[in-house]
Amino acid sequence: MKSLDKHELCIVTGRPYMIKSLTEAWFARHAIRYDKLIFTRPGSKLAVANGIDVFIEDYYDEAIKLSEAGIQTLLYDRPWNQSLFLPDTCQRVRGWEDIITAIKAIEARN
Repeated sequence: MKSLDKHELCIVTGRPYMIKSLTEAWFARHAIRYDKLIFTRPGSKLAVANGIDVFIEDYYDEAIKLSEAGIQTLLYDRPWNQSLFLPDTCQRVRGWEDIITAIKAIEARN
């Protein structure tokens, strides 16, 4: 995403580390640029979130934990994460256009 070129992009995934090469190949095949790829256990992303300004997450419980810790979180809209309650620091997004718009709005506030 050209619009995010000036940002450091860290991908934090709950995927097992043993499929690291498959994960990296998938990102390469889809031309997804990132600066750092971090593998962690599902439910423990907050432990590696130090220094991350905005988190994009598709797992509801994880998004709530991150946002309640004060990290601006974008909840990627998926059938498995539907809920009416989102804290002020968590915003639902439906695609990359929404993500770019949300990040620009966060930048403008800071």
